Amino acid sequence: IQLSQKFPKADFPTILTLAENVTYIHEICCKDDKPECFLKRATLTAHICSHQDAISSKIKGCCEKPRLEQGECLLTVENEKPANLPLATTEYINKTACSLYADTQDLYLAQVLYEISRRYPEFSSQSLLRIDEVYEAALEKCCKLDNPTACLAQRVCCILTSWPDHALLKMTCNFQKILINYFFQNLLLVSFTKKAPQLSFEELYQYTKQLTHIASKCCPETARVLGAICQRHEEHYINKQVGQCCSDSYALRQQCFTDLGVDQEYAPAPFDPDSYTFPAELCSSNPEDQERNNQILISYTPESPLPCLSFITKFS
Repeated sequence: IQLSQKFPKADFPTILTLAENVTYIHEICCKDDKPECFLKRATLTAHICSHQDAISSKIKGCCEKPRLEQGECLLTVENEKPANLPLATTEYINKTACSLYADTQDLYLAQVLYEISRRYPEFSSQSLLRIDEVYEAALEKCCKLDNPTACLAQRVCCILTSWPDHALLKMTCNFQKILINYFFQNLLLVSFTKKAPQLSFEELYQYTKQLTHIASKCCPETARVLGAICQRHEEHYINKQVGQCCSDSYALRQQCFTDLGVDQEYAPAPFDPDSYTFPAELCSSNPEDQERNNQILISYTPESPLPCLSFITKFS
């Protein structure tokens, strides 16, 4: 997915070869075989730079850098914009699709994922994996029927145009535009505190700060923050519902976290009004004082039955 979005100009065999090489390199590097890791990364970098015309017009600057800097540059180079690629929906809904799926199941689905990914660079990896799962389910059902084309047309035609992630993305981005970062982060703080009240304020503050920064740039990076939360859960248990999202399908992880409600098993400490003090410093615009505001907000959140927006409004 990531290679298809970064290099939409490259054909499927090229992307498949790159993906296989990157996967193999990760296996070598994670085994802490540093000499072999360095050698394989250098070989892949040289291969990409020697096939610039077939891969991307964006990598020329990286390939002109000193050899030791090329790899890092290629990792961070911006995605090339797809050049008016046709939607190519019809080839996914005819009888040929069923034949290809029957003959080369995984390879065919990989090619479909490649075609969709390079046409929709704004979609996250998780969204694209879910789309691929929906399409696979449609193939499993429709290809057993006498008229698979009609069945596939009905199930596939509107997947991309009415994908629910669009509505979620639009809603989140609207909030981000309306609210300044400080209040947008407060909204996230309340939401995540209700979902995982076992996390410390420092952890919640850092996770939501990253998500606030991401919201102003690119939503696909959300997966990294959720991955960090899941790693935290693996090392130090948070709660059952967070664990469920982390252990279930990666493709459904973002949607799972979005749908999480209040952790019903969490029992907050008894309310103590003396623990809430509001010194004059809280009225300043100093970032450290604002963070203290957030900490007060979070300390009260588990005890409040109010929905996020109502609570934010009343607290503010």
